[in-house]
Amino acid sequence: MKKPFLAFSVLSAAIGLGLAGGAAAQTATTATTTTTTTTTTTTVESTRLTTSYTTLAGSSDNANALVTGLRGGTSVVLVTPVTATAPAVQTTFIPATGPMGWGNVNIALALAQAELTKAGIANPTAADLQAALNGGTITTSTGTVQLSGVLAARASGEGWGQI
Repeated sequence: MKKPFLAFSVLSAAIGLGLAGGAAAQTATTATTTTTTTTTTTTVESTRLTTSYTTLAGSSDNANALVTGLRGGTSVVLVTPVTATAPAVQTTFIPATGPMGWGNVNIALALAQAELTKAGIANPTAADLQAALNGGTITTSTGTVQLSGVLAARASGEGWGQI
């Protein structure tokens, strides 16, 4: 029973390494230790989450920026594209939580999406996404709504179930 599981695990790892074709490895050797550092630009999980939230984010570039920024706790730069009535708008924010695991990234984006949907926002702007994640005011067809932000609530100590 354990042999098929081991084979599956090894196969999964091999496929994961094969998909991470952009990986670069660097090895430094000293007299007493050997250190290997591998940097992967994309992962299967990153690609899956980016694909899942492309519609919410408005583009694959915005979805990738959200996933990467939430995962690393780094600056998120989102662009609301130009329309016939408005110029392109860039929105930049730093997640209130700091770095997050893949599961937490998924939960945060799902909760932000649910909060925006509840407010009547089907196609959020970059500013709407920032407000849903970090807190802020959004404008709906019925007026303005203050959002507490799922990441701000998480950073203040609330569990995902409470949020």
